[in-house]
Amino acid sequence: MPFRCPYCGEYFCSEHRLPEQHECPNLYLAYPPSRKPTPVLHPIPETREKVRYEIRKFHTSRETVSFLIGAALVWGVGASMMHFRLSSTLFLINSAIFLFAFLFHEYAHKLAAAKNGLHGEFQLNPFGAFLTFISIFLPLKLIAPGAVVIYGYTDPEKMGKVAAWGPLTNLTMAFIMLPVLMTSYGYMISVAFYLNAFIALFNLVPLGVLDGKKIMEWNRGLWALMFILAIAFFALGYFSL
Repeated sequence: MPFRCPYCGEYFCSEHRLPEQHECPNLYLAYPPSRKPTPVLHPIPETREKVRYEIRKFHTSRETVSFLIGAALVWGVGASMMHFRLSSTLFLINSAIFLFAFLFHEYAHKLAAAKNGLHGEFQLNPFGAFLTFISIFLPLKLIAPGAVVIYGYTDPEKMGKVAAWGPLTNLTMAFIMLPVLMTSYGYMISVAFYLNAFIALFNLVPLGVLDGKKIMEWNRGLWALMFILAIAFFALGYFSL
């Protein structure tokens, strides 16, 4: 094995000495400057195991702690909106939905990134986490403790697809709860429905680093459809509180 790969440092035979021939995890380093590669946080294995790789990366201590802190802040915001007349059982049900609304949203981004050959890692935003914490005690609610940061070679289409899966998850959860909301038992899940609609609508605003801007740059029609649906769900949830 006389050939040493200058990018990953491993040794290979003449048949597999080139980085593209041995699925080199640092293949991006071999790209010419004209491609203007974006630095990656971790080398991404160019195999069919991308999704499993990303699932395993969720268990890194830093990301796990960030997820737990973010989930706790989201739960606090949701709990502050619940009426105290709810029984302990309903409180637990709504609390579980709050956590799923946040975790599913962010994890959907992470898995969508993996399917598109990118690396996604949830990171806390100190300022956003502080505002989320403050909103627990204020009438105005804000849920922005952090976000899944994407690393790798990308384009508007890939970023749009990755961004769409987050709010789409919340819209799907709200749609599943809609039949119950329209009955006399709607008060049982009204806060959970409203919170899902709020998360979806907030993230679909086409400004800054929010999901809405990335989706609009990729597919304006899809963004408009999701945004209108989020507004409808938000209004329905607001008047059902």
